[in-house]
Order: sequence, then C-alpha cells, then structure tokens
Amino acid sequence: MKVIRYCQIPRQALKRATEQAEEMIRFVEPVLMRRFRAGYSGLNSLPSIPLKTQLPPLLYCCGGNLAGKTVLDLGCGSRNNPDEGVFLAPRIFEPWLCRTLLLLGANPIGIDVRDNSHERFESHRADVSSDSLGFLPRGIGVINAYNFFNAPSFTGNLKEVTERFEQFASRGFFLYE
Repeated sequence: MKVIRYCQIPRQALKRATEQAEEMIRFVEPVLMRRFRAGYSGLNSLPSIPLKTQLPPLLYCCGGNLAGKTVLDLGCGSRNNPDEGVFLAPRIFEPWLCRTLLLLGANPIGIDVRDNSHERFESHRADVSSDSLGFLPRGIGVINAYNFFNAPSFTGNLKEVTERFEQFASRGFFLYE
C-alpha cells in the first residue's frame, strides 16, 4: 500500500485532476442539491466545499477514473453529527464524498463513529482504533483519510492506522491529510 499525503501529489497532476473534479462536481451537484436539500448552488455550495478538496487527490490515485473503484472513506461523516454548524457551515460533516462517489460509479464504503444506515452507499459504524475491521473487503483501491487524524474521537496515529488497513489495500493507496 502506498501512503500519500494530499500535499505530496505532483502539482501538474493535481491541476489536471482538479479540472476533471470540477466537471464532475457540476454533474453531481444538482442531484445532491435535490436529493439532500443542501442549500445554495455553484462551486461554493455545501457539497462542493469538501469535494473540491478531496476529489482531485482521489482521481490522481485512481488514474483519473473512479468508475468501479472501491474507495474507503475513513471518518466519512454523518447526518447525525452533533458538531453540525459549529465549524464552517451547517451540514458540512455529512458524507458528501461517499454520496458523490456513488453517483460517479465508484463503490464507496464509509466508516464513521456515527450511524449512516439510511444512506445508499455501504457504510459501517466503527471506531477504527479498536473495532474489528473484518467487514472490509480486500482489494480496496484508495483509503481516504481526509482530516481523519484531527477528529476529536480519534486516539491513534498514522503508523497504527496504516498497519491496520494494509491487508485491505495492499496494492492501493492510503491518502491522508
């Protein structure tokens, strides 16, 4: 498994992936807005804020094609978040990335300490520091851990987490920030 920090992606590759991500966001945003009543539209809309940051590095790791790829999002967020509205905007911690990946033809798996059983993507309520991960498939293409290590409920470190997930993405990427 190749461990990559968001800021380690080559600048030119990230620029190309960002252009591609912006096109994808324009495609999925109306669906997200309609389905989840997410507020204002445009590239500064609620779903677009986290997507503009996370989609380009994922596209880089997936060679520009998300279709059919299994992406695990650690700390994917939940609609049942008590921190909602405390930081940037209301509903910012919802699982926007997993919802978007599903619309783009990927196979997202979300893990969060809160319940997401009402979502359409595969989700698991788990604490990755201590819970069993036996429910995860082998062959995950990318494990995304955006802001995961800053979560108040997380108590581990990068080395411990990558070692726990190595068996599930041995030929894939562990992407973190």
